[in-house]
Amino acid sequence: MEDTIKVCNSFIKGEVQIIVRDGATNKPLWSSALENTVTRGGADILASIMSWDKRMFISHVYAAYKNGTVSDAQDRFNTSETAVASDYHSISGSLDWVRLPIYVSPKISLYPSNDTTREGNRVTFFATTASSVQQGESSNHLPFGPGGSGITASNIFQIALVSAPTPENFLNDKIFSVKRIDVPIPMRSGEYIDILWSLTFN
Repeated sequence: MEDTIKVCNSFIKGEVQIIVRDGATNKPLWSSALENTVTRGGADILASIMSWDKRMFISHVYAAYKNGTVSDAQDRFNTSETAVASDYHSISGSLDWVRLPIYVSPKISLYPSNDTTREGNRVTFFATTASSVQQGESSNHLPFGPGGSGITASNIFQIALVSAPTPENFLNDKIFSVKRIDVPIPMRSGEYIDILWSLTFN
């Protein structure tokens, strides 16, 4: 299995573009591009999709957050190839996570754009915090947003690209790839965050 994962991570280059936008104008205020890690579950998802199992299509992005300062020693959890959805489902206390839906059909494009040997080898998924999601999925259901009225703003510190074979029940979710955000991204009033997750097949 480890050899399979090495092949996946060399064959599939995952890049996450995170864009912080002005809520009034939609103009980007800040952006960053980060590479991700394909998990063991990612190999399972690919095999299922290739066998025509449409339930396994990628459909959500997880975002783990804390309403306060993130501690690298205490708050971080698995972002390696062994990461699974239950890593998120089991967090508690001052941590929580949201399940952001992918709103539009994935975009197929060519990378690099001047490659004449292919027609489209990159797929990009789009999720955003500008949605109706306002609280976490944990049993604590911590507020998710810019804070206010005594509530501290949420800081996103890691994300995951997810397949949800049973959309109404997150316990069956599977993680395709994960990314640690070294400098947590705060939710600020009047702003929202777009997540563009691209997978390029080399």
